[in-house]
Amino acid sequence: MILRRMLAIWISKATCVVCKLAGKQGVTLAGKIALKIDPKILMELSGQVRKKIFITCGTNGKTTTNNLLCSAIEAEGEKVICNHTGSNMLNGVVSAFVLAAKWMRIMRVLRLMRHQQ
Repeated sequence: MILRRMLAIWISKATCVVCKLAGKQGVTLAGKIALKIDPKILMELSGQVRKKIFITCGTNGKTTTNNLLCSAIEAEGEKVICNHTGSNMLNGVVSAFVLAAKWMRIMRVLRLMRHQQ
């Protein structure tokens, strides 16, 4: 399952880069691809969060409020997984977690798996 998750992260990050080069946001598409490859990716990645998770909800102003809260929390030196684009449906939420995944952490997992064989 780890390989499936890593593949989902890599392909989603690459998709986002290609979309940005084409002048698009690509956030929702990256999340959709990640879910197709690994349907449990949100559960796995959100399970790695060690602090509180909070959600901004309402009718108007969610993205602005979200981005203000994110900036304030980051100013306090905390790491934040944030969807700055306002894609607040499942694909956008998955995308926020996938795009926040660190390449070096993924490479460490691959190295550990290789040593275990």
